[in-house]
Amino acid sequence: MTKADLEYILYRIISSETYFTFNNSKYCLKTPSPEIKQRAMEIYFDIIAEEKFGGWLREANLTYLLITYGYWTPNTEALIKEINQKIDKAKISIYENRMNAKSLKTSRKNLEQLNNQVSKIFGQKHDLYQNTLEGYASSIKNEYILCNCLYDNKNNKVFKFNSNNSYILFNSLIACTNQSMITVEQLRALSRDGLWRSIWNCNKKNPFGVRGGVNLSDDQRGLINFSLMYDSVYDHSDCPEDFVIDDDDMLDGWMLYQKEKIKRDKTKEGISSLHKNAQEVFIMGQSAEDFERISDLNDDYSKSIINSRLNAVKRKGQLDELDLPDVKASIDTDLAQKAANYNRK
Repeated sequence: MTKADLEYILYRIISSETYFTFNNSKYCLKTPSPEIKQRAMEIYFDIIAEEKFGGWLREANLTYLLITYGYWTPNTEALIKEINQKIDKAKISIYENRMNAKSLKTSRKNLEQLNNQVSKIFGQKHDLYQNTLEGYASSIKNEYILCNCLYDNKNNKVFKFNSNNSYILFNSLIACTNQSMITVEQLRALSRDGLWRSIWNCNKKNPFGVRGGVNLSDDQRGLINFSLMYDSVYDHSDCPEDFVIDDDDMLDGWMLYQKEKIKRDKTKEGISSLHKNAQEVFIMGQSAEDFERISDLNDDYSKSIINSRLNAVKRKGQLDELDLPDVKASIDTDLAQKAANYNRK
């Protein structure tokens, strides 16, 4: 995005209005007031109450229906959790490989594949949701909001709710409004931009000059939340490089890395307090997840020792402690040091 793009998005968020053109006609979509949103929710609940015995599919049964129709399996929920964990690890990998172009490219490709997996799974759920009673009620709720917030170039409402509106025009304008929605990526880029941050730093308590947080638009709330997030990044004692901050996935990886580091440090402190004089502490695990979590408590040097011991055992089978590579190296170093000290006498 260019500076001009970001400036346009900023003033669009400040004005709480979106202008677009369709078939050479100009339209304006205004942010719904709390009163419009309240009335829309009343319509939603009225439809649920009126149609609950009408034989509709229900949102609560979505997972069962997805399994019945063969879109999901009983293990899909667990698979989603596993993929999300892999996504977090992929982002950490992107941060850790930030100085290694080849590894970074591999990590980015891995993240893209994982994101596509999740999108495909939830796409199936979204498609089925449209056919539920809750999905139908949501569509009517959104129709009410659009009818009360979409204006033509003469400042007249384009549609009237519960009237014979043009189906083709209505859906075409919905498509236009969806295409013009501000994305998370755009909000994050704007949160870092100098023009916005100069405004933000002048008045963080009320940058948009509105009365109460309830009157903020969704985009205004999003911009404030991301700005607070970036404030915490800039103020961090271990603030990452600028190119990390400018890369959404890499910054997510840095934040996840810091979160894991804090968790590891707390665990290490707890273990150290119980085993103050121990050179090595062995912790038992019962699953692969336990093993990974315990392994992460070791620093890189400790991990290299563990790997060398495992490789030695694989090559030679059972070994005495004195034959372990790191122990042997330590003894050799100690003997060499003593010999050197003896020769100097």
